[in-house]
Amino acid sequence: MSKHRRNNKPKLSLFDKRFREVTRSDATIKIIQSARRQGKTTFIVKDALRKAFLKPCQKIIICSANSAMVEITFSRIVSQLKGITYTLRRNYLKFANGSELRVFSARGESEWLGQQADFLYVDDAECMRDRCWEHILPTMREQGNLLITITPRPNVLSAYPALERLYNRAESTPNSFFHWPIVGKERKDLEAQFYNSDYTLGARGLVGSDFSFIGFDPILIA
Repeated sequence: MSKHRRNNKPKLSLFDKRFREVTRSDATIKIIQSARRQGKTTFIVKDALRKAFLKPCQKIIICSANSAMVEITFSRIVSQLKGITYTLRRNYLKFANGSELRVFSARGESEWLGQQADFLYVDDAECMRDRCWEHILPTMREQGNLLITITPRPNVLSAYPALERLYNRAESTPNSFFHWPIVGKERKDLEAQFYNSDYTLGARGLVGSDFSFIGFDPILIA
């Protein structure tokens, strides 16, 4: 008989490893920084549902960049709910345990009036101008949690002071800033786009750690 036991644990996918890393953090503000098509919206959908079922009577809001993304995100949520009882209205779900989940557009200012969230998700935060943050952030309750996903682009932080302030808060807190490097063909494509572009790297736009989502050594950017 072999002395070595076979490890029967299923091998985690890259997405599952990233999901576990972020969800294990107890930071109040979390920022996931990644290139496009790396699973940021999928992560938000899965984590928002996890929060809804983990504890009763939770109020959860997902903020998408525009109305088209609201529809995409909401349809992804509903597709995960087979066999689960819920009340459905336009971009709104209420579950049997009392938890509620809403999906709003950052531009729909009137939708945000009077809303309160225990968990607030902001997807594609680089698209949100400061005016949007003025009605998004006040919805987060005093003990609430905020998770932001962002695809960095040149000078986005210096252009949007509200987002830069959130970056600064996250960078000063352990376990709250997550880089998802891209892999395989997509990484090569993005590297080629960068080297063939005329991006100007200034202020805090895509310098140092802000660019490590592509996996470059920071010394290349210095």
